Amino acid sequence: MHISAHQKEMGVLTPVKDFHNLMRNIHSFSDGQASVAYYDDTLELIKVCIRPSDGFYKDAEFIFSICPNHKKPTEAPEVRCLTQIYHPNIDTLEDDGDLCLSLFEEWESHFGLEDVVQGLLFLLYNPNLEDALCPIFSPDMTQEEFATNVKRSLNGEEIEGYTFPKNRNKVERTSYEAAAKENNYSQCNLSAEIAPGEINAKNGECHGDTKDQKQVNRSVKALVATTEGVAGGNNDRLYSKQTCDLNNAPNVT
Repeated sequence: MHISAHQKEMGVLTPVKDFHNLMRNIHSFSDGQASVAYYDDTLELIKVCIRPSDGFYKDAEFIFSICPNHKKPTEAPEVRCLTQIYHPNIDTLEDDGDLCLSLFEEWESHFGLEDVVQGLLFLLYNPNLEDALCPIFSPDMTQEEFATNVKRSLNGEEIEGYTFPKNRNKVERTSYEAAAKENNYSQCNLSAEIAPGEINAKNGECHGDTKDQKQVNRSVKALVATTEGVAGGNNDRLYSKQTCDLNNAPNVT
């Protein structure tokens, strides 16, 4: 993940700095609607969880994968939706979670992970029925029909021959969510797409195998609750998914 001097002059964020900015700011710029769910130690795969607080998809949860192109920062990252969704501009039915967002067509080298997450929030709040990517959408569908179908999809019903898995929503929340909110933790309840050993962005716990799980969980809670210390400190330190503890990050220059 080498960043050349020319790229630095052009205002290209280093991968580590870009990631730290995301960790530090994601709660504030998303108004608590997004959180980092997973990242590998090369920062070539990052997963974010988005839970809109309003709009068509209010209180539903969606996992997106982001694969930045560190070698070619002028090219947009590869972004996929990992959660089944009824959305005109996201195709999880006949494609592998591909999505249509103008940000990726207009991508510039100084854009970063924060821009991606904000773009995903925009997409969930502003579905474009007139330029559908998903094939089950009719161009003459009304907003009322769309809103009804979204509710049906989130409830696990069948639409146009496709049965959607029921999305986790506020009805299924546990009493722990109130405690998480009180402690300013992210409330994203991760679905089955997140494998063991990854960060649970809801409660800040690591579910991997460790010798001292309680101590490790306290370390991860500190990252989830207050990332300012990590983001503002030494950029060669990152949390690893294998241990959820401090390890050396890739050497980025």
